[in-house]
Amino acid sequence: MALIVADRVQETTTTTGSGTVVLGGAVIGFQSFAVIGNANTTYYTIVDTAAGTWETGIGTYTASGTTLSRDTVYANSSGNTSLINFGSGLKSVFGGLAYVRHEIKRADLAEEQVMVLQSQMVSLQKQHAD
Repeated sequence: MALIVADRVQETTTTTGSGTVVLGGAVIGFQSFAVIGNANTTYYTIVDTAAGTWETGIGTYTASGTTLSRDTVYANSSGNTSLINFGSGLKSVFGGLAYVRHEIKRADLAEEQVMVLQSQMVSLQKQHAD
C-alpha cells in the first residue's frame, strides 16, 4: 500500500452517511481513481455544493466495487476532523494535493513557504470549483 497522488482525478458519488464512498465514474475530462491503483492511499476531497459541506483527507482506493475509504480526515466544513455525514444528492470526489498543508508542516518548512503553498492550494480549489 503506497501513497499515490495523480493529477486531474475526479469522480462523482451519491453515497450518503459517513462511511466508504462508492465512486460513480470519472467526470468528463478527468481520470478515475483507478489511476491510484488498488489498495493504495491518496489524498481526497469530497464536496457537496448543494449542502455546502466538504471533507478533505486521505483514503484507500479499492478496485472491487470502486470505492474510496475515508481513513483520516484532515479538515471539514464543520471546522474539525470528524467524518462528514453526507446527505443525499450528487457530490464531487477529487484527488490530488487537496491538503498540502498537513504534509508541509510535517516537513518543518519555513512559515513563508507554508503560506505560499496554502495560497496555491486555495487557488487550485477555486479553479476546480469553477
